[in-house]
Amino acid sequence: MACPSANHRESHRVVPILVFLHFGSFSFLPTEGLYQNILLLLIALPLHTASLSTTPWSPLDTLSLLLSILFLLGETIADNQQRAFQELKSAGRDPTGHGFVSEGLFAYSRHPNFFCEMGFWWGVYAFAAAATGGAGVHWTIVGPALLTLLFQGSTAFTEWISGRKYPFYKVYQRVTSRLIPLPRSETVQEAAERLKLL
Repeated sequence: MACPSANHRESHRVVPILVFLHFGSFSFLPTEGLYQNILLLLIALPLHTASLSTTPWSPLDTLSLLLSILFLLGETIADNQQRAFQELKSAGRDPTGHGFVSEGLFAYSRHPNFFCEMGFWWGVYAFAAAATGGAGVHWTIVGPALLTLLFQGSTAFTEWISGRKYPFYKVYQRVTSRLIPLPRSETVQEAAERLKLL
C-alpha cells in the first residue's frame, strides 16, 4: 500500500483511513467508491421523484424548501468557521489554544457541518414525501437514512482521531453535543479549569 507523499499537504485523516481500508491483498477501497456512488444516486432520487410529481405545491413543500435552505446555510457557516480557524491555526494563531475549533456553531455541536449536511438531505427527502401527498414514508427515504448511518461511522472515526491528537478534545466531548446543536453549560476552557486540567 502506498501512503500519501510527504511532499503533499494531506489531511491528518488520510493515512488512518487508508490503513483501515487496506488489509494485505484485500482492499475496501473499490467497494467504498462504489458505495459512495450508489449513495449519491440514492440521496438525489427524492428530487427526481418530486420533479415527476403532478401534485400541486403544498405547505409541506414550503417547509421542505425552508429546512433545506436553513441546513445548507448552517453547513456553509460551519464550514467557513472551520476553514477560518484552520487558516489562523496554520499561521500560528490558534484562537482557542487547544488545537480545534470550539466556538461559533462548534460551541453547540462538535460537528455542526455534519448535522446540517444530514438535515439538508432529509429536507430534500421531504420533497418526495410531499410529492406523494405526504401519505406515509416514501421509498426514497433509503438515501438519507443510509447517509445518516454513514455519518455515524465517520463521526466516530473523526472523534477517535481528534481524541488522540488533541488532549482537550475529551473535555470538549463532555461539554458539547456530538451532532444535534444544544446549548452548553460551560466552555472547554471553563470545564478544563473545573476538572483541574489546566
